[in-house]
Amino acid sequence: MLSSGHMAGHHHHHHGGGSNYQCLPEEPQWKNHSSAGAYTGWLYGVEYYFNGDHASFFSTVNTGGRQLHLNPVPCAVCYVSQRSTSVMMPASTNCPVGWTHEYGGYVMSEHSYSGGSARHAASYICVDQELARSQREVSTREIRGFLL
Repeated sequence: MLSSGHMAGHHHHHHGGGSNYQCLPEEPQWKNHSSAGAYTGWLYGVEYYFNGDHASFFSTVNTGGRQLHLNPVPCAVCYVSQRSTSVMMPASTNCPVGWTHEYGGYVMSEHSYSGGSARHAASYICVDQELARSQREVSTREIRGFLL
């Protein structure tokens, strides 16, 4: 693993900004940082946004039995030096002949239901089948980013 931290993206009610998720480190390193400016691409924390029927898809073994709904999403940036290529293969639990299975989980993206609010396209990502919640305690008012 190269780094771990918290998943981030644009605010779920804002237009513009990036469409893919970012894995921000636990301790960011700033260079010429400014929190001012309305015409910038802001990043917000990503939270899990599922309950009811969808919550039953995921084990709570990594969360001490606590539900994940409205909790921050941890992330990791991984590298395997012996592999020259990696690819996510949605809707498949098997690799092609000659490939090695490195990771398994569920394909997720930004929450789709509009419910009167603007939704934005986001990259599809593979989320581990044994979900975890970020160790940092935050209120849902601090997150306000993408919704998985």
